[in-house]
Amino acid sequence: MNDDNRHAFLLAAYDNTSHYFRFPFENFSSASSSNEFRVMIDHDGKQNIFSSQTVIVDAEPKDEDDATERLKLNLTLTSHVPLPDLSWIAPGTMGPLSWIPILQCYHHVLSMRHDIHGSIKIGDDEQKNVSGVGYTEKDWGSSFPSAWIWGQTNQWMNATSASLFFSFASVPWYFGLELPGFLIVFEYNHQFYRFNTYLLSIIHDFSVNNSKKHISFTVYDILFQYKLVVTIDLTNVNDALLLYGPR
Repeated sequence: MNDDNRHAFLLAAYDNTSHYFRFPFENFSSASSSNEFRVMIDHDGKQNIFSSQTVIVDAEPKDEDDATERLKLNLTLTSHVPLPDLSWIAPGTMGPLSWIPILQCYHHVLSMRHDIHGSIKIGDDEQKNVSGVGYTEKDWGSSFPSAWIWGQTNQWMNATSASLFFSFASVPWYFGLELPGFLIVFEYNHQFYRFNTYLLSIIHDFSVNNSKKHISFTVYDILFQYKLVVTIDLTNVNDALLLYGPR
């Protein structure tokens, strides 16, 4: 955000609508340790907390917000499936790319899959007890990539223990340079299959058709031991939601 409009925000999307809540930037804080995920936004005596174990939200729309309903969440996250480091030199999701200084954006998957239990209250509706499956990732830096395609799922019709994450992005760097790359992780029964730029994986038949709402690609590891075919067809999805991103 530019300094004139610097603020923290919370985005919630449900029922084919996105709700954008603004907060003073000074109300935002995060854990001091790089090994702990915990961000907080305090406002008017209400705490909004996002951590590896808990999500607590109490957000009420103000006149300047692009939101129409109060949102209250109290969720507990358990049984995480974290993405392990390959080695000390290739930590997290980005591996050795995470050591490149002053990228505009860094990315890490905290949990490919976990269980969610708790309560939710939207607007004037009654509070409901909920349970489900979750996914947690974090981005940090000064801005989102200049262009990106992202996808994630951990719920399937015929499998109970599988998760997929992929991201194709172009990240601005020094001297007008752009660093293009991709990060792909498929997890099945706690076995992780990585197809990434830094592992010299090979993308084949990459296709994006906005009018037909279709994305597909095939990726191989450098030794051609593993092949992953991904096809996303959203032709039956009638509505799209506005995804806000920091700039």
